[in-house]
Amino acid sequence: MEQTKVMDIRDVWRIIRKRRWIILIPAISIFTVVTLIAYILPAIYKSETLILIEDQKIPLEYVQSTVTSQVEERLNVINQRIMSRTKLEEIMRKFNLYAEYNDDWTREEIIEKMRKDIAMEIVSAQGVSKSGQPVTFTVAFKLSYEGKDPRTVQAVTSELASLYIGENLKVRVDASAMTTRFVSDELKKMETEIARIGKDISDFKQQHLDELPEQMQVNIANIDRYERYLETNHRDLEMAKSNLVFLKGQLVMTNADATMISSSGQRVLSPKEQLELDKTQMISMQSKLSDNHPDMIELKKRIARLESEVNSGGEIKTLKESLAGKESELAAIASKYTEKHPDVVRIKAEIEDLKKKIEAVENAPDLEYASNPTNPAYINLQTQIESKRLEIPALEQQEKEYKRLIEYYQQKVANAPVVDKTLASMQSDYDVARTNYQALTNKETQAKISESLENRQQGERFAIIDPAQMPEEPYKPNRIAIIFIGFILGIGAGAGAGFLSEYQDQSFSSLDDLRGFANLPVLAVIPKVVTPHEILTKRKRCKVILVSSLITFVVGMVVVQFFFFKFDIFLIKLFREVHKLPIQ
Repeated sequence: MEQTKVMDIRDVWRIIRKRRWIILIPAISIFTVVTLIAYILPAIYKSETLILIEDQKIPLEYVQSTVTSQVEERLNVINQRIMSRTKLEEIMRKFNLYAEYNDDWTREEIIEKMRKDIAMEIVSAQGVSKSGQPVTFTVAFKLSYEGKDPRTVQAVTSELASLYIGENLKVRVDASAMTTRFVSDELKKMETEIARIGKDISDFKQQHLDELPEQMQVNIANIDRYERYLETNHRDLEMAKSNLVFLKGQLVMTNADATMISSSGQRVLSPKEQLELDKTQMISMQSKLSDNHPDMIELKKRIARLESEVNSGGEIKTLKESLAGKESELAAIASKYTEKHPDVVRIKAEIEDLKKKIEAVENAPDLEYASNPTNPAYINLQTQIESKRLEIPALEQQEKEYKRLIEYYQQKVANAPVVDKTLASMQSDYDVARTNYQALTNKETQAKISESLENRQQGERFAIIDPAQMPEEPYKPNRIAIIFIGFILGIGAGAGAGFLSEYQDQSFSSLDDLRGFANLPVLAVIPKVVTPHEILTKRKRCKVILVSSLITFVVGMVVVQFFFFKFDIFLIKLFREVHKLPIQ
């Protein structure tokens, strides 16, 4: 059929009258099913509590808390703990929650549903930081729980609030206690480290007692003192050696058995005087005796011995004077020439030669003493020689000791900078350890005060300012809104079904449709004649509509059965809602 005119309100009314059952049945069916669902859906109650995040009561200038985590971070940690399966199962057992789902749902599904029924909402406020920048502060948070029983919902919400407050206190106390334990452990380690470094310093000082910086002046003074002692001892040693040589010469020229006394009878003649006397005697005897005479031979031997003794003391003195002159000469040219200069080499060689000669003279074999001497001068010389022989080794040993002490203290002075540097490094480590120890001591005191602050709940804490109330009205479902939606859906479904049926109908419904289609005048109108076949068809159509409505109702009941409630619960709630209707 071709449409030749615009549809007006009469056409709409005609379609409604003609397709009324096709429009009413889907509309009423959908509206009925949605209305039933709206009244059958269980009432869900919601209870809320508002928890304020209170700042630390003690000023931060006096007590600094060791809990440095942000409140948002701490809330997330607490939320994860409370939303754990263990905690939720404890709450479920305590309040006997979701018992109706135990037969059909798994434990994981029930736990997940409870997590969805619990909600936490952060309450923030705008503020200004110390630097003047706008920031957002978390000042409170809301906890809510949804359930079917108002009293249970209130109790569960209060329980959740208590858990959040308790967990926050536990988190803060544990954090402050952990900080205190950590600082105390570090303090003990630092005490051990200080004791170890102190012992190392003490042992090092004990090992280098004479090399410490404060001993430097003492060591230098000891070096100076022992050098003076060495100089004096060396002078005494040289004098003792010279005296020994002189005494040996005197002893050789002294007759062990005769008493050599001058004409005055006052003293014993010296070797030189005895030598002059013997030479005079020899001149006198040469005029009387021949050279081969025994007395002449004995006199010549004694003169030779006395000359050797007299000349030995002068020889060593001359050699030492020559040695001193060569050493002075070497010192004078050493500042001008190198070690390989010929003059330097020559003078060094001459010095070594003089030293060897002096050593040879000093180490000349001693003369044997006469047996049973009777001359007092001889005996005196013999005693002095033995005394010098005992004195010289003692002086030589003392010289070695002085040299050893000088080298010892010189080594201590030389080692003092190294010891000072090592000791300074160890002392620096000790000072750093002491500084760290003092800092840790202060931190431990602060940590203990902070722990006491948290135990007394004087720090940042959660406080309930709006406790959970028992809800008087269901939070959901919004039955009026559901019914209104069902009404709109019913109207839309009915209108759609009616216009769809009209669109598929190819018959003429009015004279205007016929005239518009044929462009011919209409002579007569035959009234509607209802045949038995049409009556039978109409009855069949009514049966189909009735069966369709019944099927729609059954499908709606099945939907309720499987997706909302069991059928027995459905009937009980249905009758309960019916009794609540205001029927007079």
